[in-house]
This record gives sequence, C-alpha cells and structure tokens, in this order.
Amino acid sequence: MELVGKVKTASGYASASVEAAFNRVVHGELVEFLVTRSMEDQHLVVTHKASGRMVCPIDFLATALEGAESAGRKALDAFLFNVGERRFIDAVGRSVA
Repeated sequence: MELVGKVKTASGYASASVEAAFNRVVHGELVEFLVTRSMEDQHLVVTHKASGRMVCPIDFLATALEGAESAGRKALDAFLFNVGERRFIDAVGRSVA
C-alpha cells in the first residue's frame, strides 16, 4: 500500500493510499486509473491517475470477494455504462487541461 497523497473528492481533498493500478481504453484512449483508499473513512474509490479526481466508489463486499483491482474495474465499467465514455473523456479533458 503506497501513500498517493491527496485525492480530489466531491467534499474536497482527502489523503489516500493506492491499493491497485490499472489501465482501460475509454472512447479510444488508454487511460490510467488507481484504486485508492481514503485514510479518513477507509472507503475505496476508482481515481483518475492524471487528474487525481475520484471517478466512482467501489463496493466493499466486491473488494473483499474479488480483490481491489477486479472490483475497481467492475465499478468503473458500471460507471462508464451509465455516464457514457465520451462524456467521461470530455470531463476528464477539462479537469487536466
């Protein structure tokens, strides 16, 4: 477990550690993601590596059963299915620019 520093969440910045890292092709672009754990409340989330922004929460039970990376991938897939890959890439592009 590596301390990543601060992750941008809806309620501000939170100290977090990295549990896993993975890549995924989103709308034709290879994007790097981290599975991070908040040091304050111990919640696991998928974080966009380049911007440091939280993308979506990860179910604790799924993490316990499948591991952090697998649970993170599944949570991200569900999130992108609901939001749309193009909309996600547009939002991420604005946050890193």
